[in-house]
Amino acid sequence: MGALCLLLAAAGVAGCGEQTVAADVDPGPSVRVAAPDGGRAQQVSDAWKGSQAARQWREGFFSLDLWIQEPQHTFQNGEDKVAYGNRNFDLEGSLPGKAGKGTIRWEGGGSQTAPLNSAQKVFEQLDGDGPGGADGDDDKNPLIVTGAKLGEITMTTSRGPACVPAWFFTLKGYNTPLKHVALSDSMRVKSPVKPLESQAQTDDLMPLQGLRSVAKDGRSITVSAGHGSCDDGPAVKALQTGDNVVLSASILNRAEGACPSILNIKEVKVKLDRPLGDRILLDAFTGAPVIVETPDSAKPVGS
Repeated sequence: MGALCLLLAAAGVAGCGEQTVAADVDPGPSVRVAAPDGGRAQQVSDAWKGSQAARQWREGFFSLDLWIQEPQHTFQNGEDKVAYGNRNFDLEGSLPGKAGKGTIRWEGGGSQTAPLNSAQKVFEQLDGDGPGGADGDDDKNPLIVTGAKLGEITMTTSRGPACVPAWFFTLKGYNTPLKHVALSDSMRVKSPVKPLESQAQTDDLMPLQGLRSVAKDGRSITVSAGHGSCDDGPAVKALQTGDNVVLSASILNRAEGACPSILNIKEVKVKLDRPLGDRILLDAFTGAPVIVETPDSAKPVGS
């Protein structure tokens, strides 16, 4: 069984059906949309073959999770959620000093020493007072950070679940912390191919929302794909090579004319011609590995 199958089994990925961000509306008249351009998928596949990122995937630390986890049971109100989205934070109190180094420990065995960012640096990354951050009226009602503690979270990686150092930030008014991986930015692996810049450049491609599961025999995968309210849903095709599998998501029969801006999420099962194994699963739109959807799992050090 490949590493990706193992990590999915350990993560306990589950769930089915379709999620809707807003209320559905009746679709209008439809027109056929062309299938995704195989040229982009081939470009992504070729860029990854033999790359440093591919070697890191197989031999080093390569996260398939987001580096930040919201407080348990998410935010208390809409204002806090907006503040989080706008990277609008304030600090009351002090944060720990330099963190030095930490250890990544894989549940399947093996470990790696890695440099860490200080709590102050991670806070500055969370806060958006710099370019592109919140300003003006959007800077009102920030989330207040009152302290931080070094802990660890369980992350899904290309080599299976791993315990990774993380800063647990205490938020004013919350009983559970905001967690952010403490690893240095040098531990972030860059894809050898850039993501597509905008939907306007590739109307036939959509970014995937995440990987839900891999079948026990590895011959099919289930992913979450987005679509609108005036179409026939998403479709996902696979370009398969010996090194990787590139998924191209598109929308079927998108309607012409005005349509409400509603994002629906639907699970799509993709069949493979042979087991996925250790091949890297990539998203043609982002040019990066498909993020695995996993339940939150974290614990402070010493708890």
